[in-house]
Amino acid sequence: MNASFRVACVSIVCLLVSSTQALADLAPEEQAAKILALSGAHGGFVVHLGCGHGELTAALAADERFLVQGIVVNPEDIAKVRTQIHEAGLAGRVTVRHLDGARLPYVNALANLVVVEKAGLVSQDE
Repeated sequence: MNASFRVACVSIVCLLVSSTQALADLAPEEQAAKILALSGAHGGFVVHLGCGHGELTAALAADERFLVQGIVVNPEDIAKVRTQIHEAGLAGRVTVRHLDGARLPYVNALANLVVVEKAGLVSQDE
């Protein structure tokens, strides 16, 4: 399979949670269900950029077809998010890392879904 075909088969959807008032007022589990439904993603790798304390990050992995990685802006939040993930019994299916710079730490077309909590954490091109 050539590289251009692999890239063409990957569907990337980016949803900005804070711009969608209907999502912002819901509990994390309800947000996750609506985000996954809106995205049309049926499984794969989800990136949650600006994941806060990890409640939505953990909820996005409730559907076992997804692996989720939360990206925190503040490195002091990593321990809190890891605790949330562990308490939810999702260690391994959900991971967390610090956003170190203005670029996401992935190769192009790796994520099936990118959930963004706050615009401007990385460039729109990213």
